[in-house]
Amino acid sequence: MFRGTNFTESNESYRSIEGEMQIAARLWTHFRDRGCRTREDRSRAAWEFATAIFEEKIGPMPRTGVTSLSTEQQGIWMMDGIVTDWYSEWAEHAFPRVQMSHSFASMLMATTVSPKEIEAVEAPWPAFAIEIPDKLLPIQAKGVDSCITRACVSTHFMPTSSQERWWTISMHGPRIELHRAGTLLDIVTDKSSPDRGALTHVFDPDRPDPLDAPVGDYEAFWEGYSGDQEDRVALMVIRLMVGVCVMMTERSNYQERVTDVRKKLGVYAERFTKEPESRVYTLGKPVKIDFRQAVRAFVEGRSRGPMTVQRLVAGHHKRQPHGPGNSLRKWIFVEPYWQGPAEAPIVVRPHIG
Repeated sequence: MFRGTNFTESNESYRSIEGEMQIAARLWTHFRDRGCRTREDRSRAAWEFATAIFEEKIGPMPRTGVTSLSTEQQGIWMMDGIVTDWYSEWAEHAFPRVQMSHSFASMLMATTVSPKEIEAVEAPWPAFAIEIPDKLLPIQAKGVDSCITRACVSTHFMPTSSQERWWTISMHGPRIELHRAGTLLDIVTDKSSPDRGALTHVFDPDRPDPLDAPVGDYEAFWEGYSGDQEDRVALMVIRLMVGVCVMMTERSNYQERVTDVRKKLGVYAERFTKEPESRVYTLGKPVKIDFRQAVRAFVEGRSRGPMTVQRLVAGHHKRQPHGPGNSLRKWIFVEPYWQGPAEAPIVVRPHIG
């Protein structure tokens, strides 16, 4: 599994969604002019592009390939390749974006899926963006307060590992980018280094959820997990990503809006073979309990006052047998809930998240 972090001194690298769409359209046009018409062609071109960027920044790629680079150099090449590949595929599929409310996003962050069900999780598109509600995931970038506001997700075969489908997720905010890449099981269990314990017990609905672990008690829940803020934020985004993939399998869970983005793309709009569109999906369903405080407290590493005396039972996604002889499977969602004194959780009126 690949992990990467990039800090910037200014906000120049953090672009509006319109700016991201222009870059994606430019790369898509560049690859199409080179004859790239399939997913494999675009992915190969993206990694060749990343190699060209690397050689411009660092120097010639060794003849023996990427494996001869230092760990830091491999990370630079990987981040460039991940981002370039996502841009081109995002444009190919009409820039799909998923939006949701604070309460619905925090509910998905308090929800897990069993490792044995991970292989059944499918991405709704090869590349898509998740817009994270404002200030839900605060993080410090070089001592400056920031927050993660967008996650860019893609699935593909890595050039160094053509046998396994990899998922990549890039988390963006002012002055910071976090990257994770690997098989989906590796990402959700955080198998990123030999000394980092797998978090498979996070998916046990009968155990307290780490979101509600008192400060100082993380080791008891995470079995060697560092508790670093970057990792805590990444875990919340990864849970959100999995939740989005599962919830998008039911048409009743979202509303679709299609808009013409000709003006936003400028000169590159003319290169699209059909009218350039942007597709925005608003995901939501009735939310009974608000988990925003638990999510914010977890990523900030602080205590939660009255909430720490409660036990957060993680929600979970699971596949339920149905159909003739129970031969078919469908995803069902079991919501998270607080177990303990009734006055501690923030109970809200049911509303569409």
